[in-house]
Amino acid sequence: MSLYNSTKTVVITIAIMVVAMNILLWLGVFDSTKNYNSAEVENQLRVEADAGNSESQNKLGTLLFKRAKKDNGDYSDAIYWFNQANKQEHPFAQMNLALAYRKGQGVAIDKEKAIELFYASGINFLRTNVPDSAKDSVYNINRINSIHPLKRKLINAIKQYESTQ
Repeated sequence: MSLYNSTKTVVITIAIMVVAMNILLWLGVFDSTKNYNSAEVENQLRVEADAGNSESQNKLGTLLFKRAKKDNGDYSDAIYWFNQANKQEHPFAQMNLALAYRKGQGVAIDKEKAIELFYASGINFLRTNVPDSAKDSVYNINRINSIHPLKRKLINAIKQYESTQ
């Protein structure tokens, strides 16, 4: 067997395995939200979140949000932790909070608040050198109000960021 044929066989085998794993995930055979001991992870996140770690606050909020969504439950704990991380300008927490305001999950629907949070997350993504996520914030603002002035302001901030890179 030539090197080309064996490489081709390996690539095809890997592609088939990836497709099979995705199908199994889609069917629910594997639950990507169930990692190792969930209680231990949550307890560790709570310790770090209580200590003021914004990354842990956002992760805990995300864990609690997913749980509430799965159980059709109460989002208030998740919203609390997203707000704590938002106070520290954590861009992913700001985006998570904006999505909650846009959809009315755990908070009353407030499109203006969602836009303000998407804008803030975009600016903080630029501050942390993650411009592609800032562009996601523009997209999310556009989904709510395509002519909102904060959309144009964020686009200009992205252009300015890119001109300095």
